[in-house]
Amino acid sequence: MFLTFLLVPLIECADVELLSTRGSFTGAVLASTNTLVLKTPKEMMTFSLEELVEMRFGAQPIEDFYESGIRLHNGDRLSGVISKLENEKLIVETDLFGVVAVPLTPLAGLDFRHAQTSQAKAMNKTHVRLANGDVLPGTLRWLDHASVGVKSSLGLVNVERERTVGVTFEDSRIPHSSGLQVVVRFRSGDRVTGKWKAFKEGQLYLTLPDIGEVHFPVAAVTAALFIGGKSSFLSDMKEDSHVSETFVPGGLPRHFGKDASWSGGPIMLAGRRFEKGISQHSRSRLTYSLDEKCRNFQAFVGIDDEVNAMPGTGDAVCQVFVDGVKKFEQRVRQNEKSIEVNIEVSGGKKLSLVTDFGEGSDAGDRVNWAMARVAR
Repeated sequence: MFLTFLLVPLIECADVELLSTRGSFTGAVLASTNTLVLKTPKEMMTFSLEELVEMRFGAQPIEDFYESGIRLHNGDRLSGVISKLENEKLIVETDLFGVVAVPLTPLAGLDFRHAQTSQAKAMNKTHVRLANGDVLPGTLRWLDHASVGVKSSLGLVNVERERTVGVTFEDSRIPHSSGLQVVVRFRSGDRVTGKWKAFKEGQLYLTLPDIGEVHFPVAAVTAALFIGGKSSFLSDMKEDSHVSETFVPGGLPRHFGKDASWSGGPIMLAGRRFEKGISQHSRSRLTYSLDEKCRNFQAFVGIDDEVNAMPGTGDAVCQVFVDGVKKFEQRVRQNEKSIEVNIEVSGGKKLSLVTDFGEGSDAGDRVNWAMARVAR
């Protein structure tokens, strides 16, 4: 299947922010297949795809909003009109790629319209979410523009489409594909994950599992995240240990977050959202094991933007230790720019991230290690 999202193509992609194992750069991306060429104000640079961590296109923010569409278990979203169920595949008129047929296996849910109540999570079966807040469990038998058919404990139930807000499916995920994966976020709030094919004439080409090859203009993209290359995100690794201590003795232990802020929201630093990262609250220490291939630890560190709306003050001391030796220390405060961290960890066995108390209490000491990763 070959699908196209039609917009005016670009010859070069200006104002690209490129994050790689070598550091961060700004320039224009030129045509590429197995490598990526970046034209900076000073030079032409060539990167292997495995060196890439993230590309940001312009100043467009990463959005989560979309009106209706499908959600996949891997976190992807495609907005559009859900048409019908046909041969165990859902026919969706997507905004990005036209009409696609998606198997039921990767689906996490369908959203027909926004519900006023919170979405129910799947337990063991399919759940049809109704506009009045009720949830009907069962097995999906049919779906079209008029109704949704469910086989439930009440028998075969026909629910008018206008009475529903969506469908949630059980998690029947298959293992993730091996190799380099690219997670693309769009201005529309959509998100897709696939294999990199090429970039040429302003169009990005991907192969999406269960859908096939697609291409679209980078003008529609906010960011592209590379997973499975020479960088490993800490949020995808299992920590060795986590210890915490509250400002007031006897308080409850502090948790830490993976790919989310300390309160569970998106990771935000100075108005910029990050897809990956670790969040901590002072005082805490988080330790990971390193292997012999690890060369550098890289991240952006700062106080999460959510603290700006709080009455307290975010003020913490951030440190990085390798085998107990301090390699980095920086005081961070709310409403300040994030600090880029890039330290050598070659030969190290243990990496520890420490968030300590700054001035005042610890009420606003919510620290993000955005894009925290080890480069190999």
